[in-house]
Amino acid sequence: MARRLTIKPSTQPAITVTRRAVRSSKLVYVICTPNPRKYPQKRSRIIYIGTTEKGVHRVAASMSHKAIEFLESWGVRQLDVYIVTCPPRPGTQSWLRLERDLLIAFKFIYGRVPEANKTGKNFTPDRLSGLFQWSRLVKVLASFG
Repeated sequence: MARRLTIKPSTQPAITVTRRAVRSSKLVYVICTPNPRKYPQKRSRIIYIGTTEKGVHRVAASMSHKAIEFLESWGVRQLDVYIVTCPPRPGTQSWLRLERDLLIAFKFIYGRVPEANKTGKNFTPDRLSGLFQWSRLVKVLASFG
C-alpha cells in the first residue's frame, strides 16, 4: 500500500485584502520586506512603489510577480503590501502624481529609487507636482520603515 501524503496548512494568510483596497480603484501601493534593505544613504523596508487604476486586481498581480523575484533572494521570507490613497481632484490624475512624488521623495531620502522600480531613476526634487506637502510624503515613507 502506498504511503499517505501529509497535509501542512499555513499558519498565516498568504494574502489579506482590506475594505480600503477594494473601495478605491485608483491607488498607489507599496511593497515592503520585514527586514530593511540597504540603500546608498539609509536602510528601508520598501522595495517597490507602484500605481494602478484597476484596483486590487493589479496589486495582486504585481505582488505575485514581485514575490517570485524577491522571495528567491537571500533573507526574504515574506512581502507586505500597503495601500496609499489620496482624494481625487477634477482634471488631475492624482494617484499618478502621488506615485511620482513618493518616488522622488524616496530617491531624495534614500539615495535611489526602490530596488524593484525601473522608472524614476532620473527624477529630481524640482519635478514634484506641488499637490502634496513634502513633510507628509516623508512621513508616509517613514511609516513603512
